[in-house]
Amino acid sequence: MGITRARTATGIKLTFSLDLDRPVSVVGDFNQWDPAAHPLKPRTNGKRSAVVTLPPGSRHAFRYLADGGHFFDDPEADGYEDNGYGGTHGVVVLDVPVRPAAAKPSAVEATEPAPAPKADQRAKPRNGATPAKPPAAASKPVPKAAAGKRAAAKPAAARPARKPKA
Repeated sequence: MGITRARTATGIKLTFSLDLDRPVSVVGDFNQWDPAAHPLKPRTNGKRSAVVTLPPGSRHAFRYLADGGHFFDDPEADGYEDNGYGGTHGVVVLDVPVRPAAAKPSAVEATEPAPAPKADQRAKPRNGATPAKPPAAASKPVPKAAAGKRAAAKPAAARPARKPKA
C-alpha cells in the first residue's frame, strides 16, 4: 500500500497504490465517495493504482472499497477520523504549497540582449592585480586600390602573399 505525492502546475498529484489482485477503488470526499470515479487499475509491476490531482492546502477523507462492499483504510494515511458509521476513514493533508509554473518570456523579452555590465561589475583578477587592458587593435591604413576592383575588395592584410616567379 502507499500514497505518493507530486507537485504539478495545477495541484498535488496523489497516486494511491495497492498490492492486490482484486478490483478496488479509492473513494473519498474528492469524488463524492463514488467507486466508479477512481478504480485502481492493474499495472505491469503487479500493483494497482489510481491518480487524483487535488488543490494544495486541502484536506481529504478517503477509503478503499473492494469488491463485495468491503471498505478498508490505508496504513500510510496522514491520519484517521471517525466516519460517523462506527468506523474510520483515512485523511490526507495536502499542505505542500504548489509553486506556479514559471512564466515564459515574451518574444520581445527573449530577443532583447542582456545589458552590458557596468565598469564596477566587470570581472576582476583574483590576486588583486590591476587588470590588463586589452591591446588596441592595430589600425593600418588600407592602401587605395591601384589595380582595380579586386585589390579594393580585400585589404592588403587579407590578401595572400605572392610567390616569387622562378
